[in-house]
Amino acid sequence: MKLAIAERIRNALAAWPAEHHGYRTEEVRRMLALADDVVSELQTTKGGEQFSLALVAIPESPPSVPPAAGPELAGVDRTGVAPGRARPIGR
Repeated sequence: MKLAIAERIRNALAAWPAEHHGYRTEEVRRMLALADDVVSELQTTKGGEQFSLALVAIPESPPSVPPAAGPELAGVDRTGVAPGRARPIGR
């Protein structure tokens, strides 16, 4: 039972990066390594002669990009209208 739970956790961790667009990939990669160790240990204590090899490709995290500079706000009042540009509607 413990082995089945550990395998489900490991499979969920392996699927996480692809399902969440690489979010927190580094943390998931470290947890996946721990889950692999737990599954191996549980298989060993179970006394099984089976050997499993799981090849998992986890995408790299995208590089962080600083936000672009916003437009210049010189000459714009709090309403967002530049002075001299407001005209009455219907005239």
